[in-house]
Amino acid sequence: MSVVAEFAALLHRDYPSRARRTSSMEFQAKTERLGDIQAVIFDVYGTLVDYWQNAFNDEEEKGALLRSVFTQTSDFFHFTPFLEKINPSMSPGETLFDFYHNLIGMKHEEARKKGKDFPEIEIDEIWHVILSILENNGYVPTGYIEDLPRNEAARIVAYYYNFFALNRGFFPEVFATLQALRQDNISLGILSNAQFYTPIDMNHFLREQSNNTVVDLYELFDLDLCFYSYQYGIAKPGEFLYTRLLSALKSMEIAPSQTLFVGNDLELDMMSAREVGLRTAFFTGNKESTFLHGRGEEFVPDLSFSHFSQLPEKVSFHGV
Repeated sequence: MSVVAEFAALLHRDYPSRARRTSSMEFQAKTERLGDIQAVIFDVYGTLVDYWQNAFNDEEEKGALLRSVFTQTSDFFHFTPFLEKINPSMSPGETLFDFYHNLIGMKHEEARKKGKDFPEIEIDEIWHVILSILENNGYVPTGYIEDLPRNEAARIVAYYYNFFALNRGFFPEVFATLQALRQDNISLGILSNAQFYTPIDMNHFLREQSNNTVVDLYELFDLDLCFYSYQYGIAKPGEFLYTRLLSALKSMEIAPSQTLFVGNDLELDMMSAREVGLRTAFFTGNKESTFLHGRGEEFVPDLSFSHFSQLPEKVSFHGV
């Protein structure tokens, strides 16, 4: 087990998944059931994982929440006196907030200049730079990141911040649904805007929902059908990840029309998937993180569902 995986296990032990009451919504669909589906590909955040915090409904409240988590991160890793030294006129949390978002903005701008329309960064690289700045101002890593190579320390700090910045946990019945689809001989995959911590978290969520009968997501998902944006430096809705998926499907002799993409965002998920020939299933289990982008009147997905227990009833490997 890697150092960051061990650290993640400690946090998941001490802070179990935080379930929220969410309000679903209904959405029109072309049909109630699809047959001849040989692969189902999932988005992660807002689809499998409920990441939404109530504060995200308001930009000011969201900013305040994230600043508080930066402050918590600063205190936990003992950054605070060094951030105060770097910028005495701002709180440590505010300084860390600015470092983080400015560095991400710079990385995105560099990528766009190289022709990437939908750039993705590796978030641990951002924390690697922040640690370098802190160490140049006298900081010596302590506690969980003491004596670690900076790249591993950066991953632990990145994991900690993200762990507390987002609500974390699978939506109800995700594991049972994945299991039912697999039992119907359907291959499962992931195509998502994600970071290194995404598979780590999903392993924990699967263990929780399966009562430890499944300990690794690749017991259910086909590794060859899993694509995370951070690995390629390109995010949805760019075509690159979908092109990689189509190539993998072709090697498995699965046609795009036999593949269902499940997501919670009409533009990033549904419209992009349909453009490359995939069938679409719109998940509306949390209306706060169901994104229409004003396209609800013009786009009708093949399927729509608001609870994961409904999906196996709507999809079949065989004919309808």
